[in-house]
Amino acid sequence: MLHGARFWEERFLFRMWSLQVQKRFSGNMLFPLSFWDLSLWIAVTAIILLITAELTSPYNTQANLLINNNRLEKAALTMGILFLITVAVHIYAIITSP
Repeated sequence: MLHGARFWEERFLFRMWSLQVQKRFSGNMLFPLSFWDLSLWIAVTAIILLITAELTSPYNTQANLLINNNRLEKAALTMGILFLITVAVHIYAIITSP
């Protein structure tokens, strides 16, 4: 058990830490990913899905997977379109910036 000044110092430091935690998590919390990070994540996901859709296509006779190719292709195209939308937003931001 802490005694004297050391006890009060530890208590003060804990109180300051708890106030910082409350201040950090109260009100508006910032999203840890930027728009650029999301765009990159969508691009990588789209590429992986497109490669998987091509490798599991019925034209590839070595693939014996039970995957719904139609749904996989739709998901890949959706992610590709989302990536193109983020690219369009980036281009718009570059054009309109002073």
